[in-house]
Amino acid sequence: MKGINKWLVSLIGEDIAVVEQQSPISKKKLLSQAALLLIAPFIWFAMGFCISRNYFDSGLILAIFSGLICGLVVFVVERSILMSQENRVLTIFRVLLAVIMSFLGGELINLELFRDDIQIAKTTELLDSSTMQIEKYENIYMQKQYDFEQEMNGSGSDKGVGYGTIAKKKEIIMNEAKNQWIAIRDKTENLENQLKTNQIIHKKGLLYDSKLLLNMVFSDIYVMILFLFWCFVILFLEMIVVLNKIFSPKSSYEIKQLAFENVSKLEIQKLQQKVKQYLNIPDDQLILQDMINKDINTL
Repeated sequence: MKGINKWLVSLIGEDIAVVEQQSPISKKKLLSQAALLLIAPFIWFAMGFCISRNYFDSGLILAIFSGLICGLVVFVVERSILMSQENRVLTIFRVLLAVIMSFLGGELINLELFRDDIQIAKTTELLDSSTMQIEKYENIYMQKQYDFEQEMNGSGSDKGVGYGTIAKKKEIIMNEAKNQWIAIRDKTENLENQLKTNQIIHKKGLLYDSKLLLNMVFSDIYVMILFLFWCFVILFLEMIVVLNKIFSPKSSYEIKQLAFENVSKLEIQKLQQKVKQYLNIPDDQLILQDMINKDINTL
C-alpha cells in the first residue's frame, strides 16, 4: 500500500517524505487528487484506442500507442492544473477540452450502443437508394415505351402508322431502357438477398457513422436522452479534477504552502527595496559609507 501511495503522490509532484508528516486529512486529499488525476487520461486512452482500432483499422500496437499519446497529453494538462496555484488560462483551456471530449466520448459510447441500429440505418439507406434507382430506370423505360407506341399508331414525329424507320429506332431505345431497368432490378434483388444472409459487411467510417447517429438523435427523443446522458457523464469525469481543485476546502498542507510562498515573496520584495535604495544613494555617500565600514572592520 505504501508503494501505491508513493507512486500516487509522485504523480502530482509531491515528496512522500514530506506528505507523511502532514495531517491525515491533508494526506487523504493529496491521495484523492492523485487518484482522480488518472480518470481523464484513462478515458482519453480508451477513446484514442477505439478510434484508431475501429475506424482507422490500426493494429493492436499502433492502437495502444495512439491511446497512450492521447492519454499522455491530457495527463500533462491535468497535472499542470493540479500543481499550479491559479492558472485561469489553463483552466479555461481544460474546460473547453473537456466539453469537446465529452461530446466525442459520448458519441463513441453511443456508436457502440447503437451499433446494430446504425447497421440497420445503413441497410435501409442502401435499399432506399437502390429502390430510387429502380423507379428512375422504370420511368425512363415507360417513357420510351410510350414514345414507341405513339410512333406505331401515327402520333409520332413522322405521322406515319406502322413499323417504320423511326419506330424501329425508338424500339431499340425502348429495349435498351428495358434492359437497364431489369438489370438494376435484378441487382437490387440480389442485394436484398445478400443483406438478409449477412453476406455484405458495411464499411465503418467515423464521420458517416456519426452522421447516421446524429440523424437518429434528432429524430428520436429516447436516443437524444441517452446520447446527452453519456455526454454529461464523460463531461463530469473530465472535469472532476478541476472541480475538486476549485470547490474542495484547502487542507492545512496547502495553507502552509501558500504561507511559505507569501513569506518568500515578502523576502524578495524587501530585498528588491534594499537594492533599489542602494542604487539611489549618491556616489559621495557610498564612498563615505565604505570608509566607515573599513574603519569599523579595523577596530
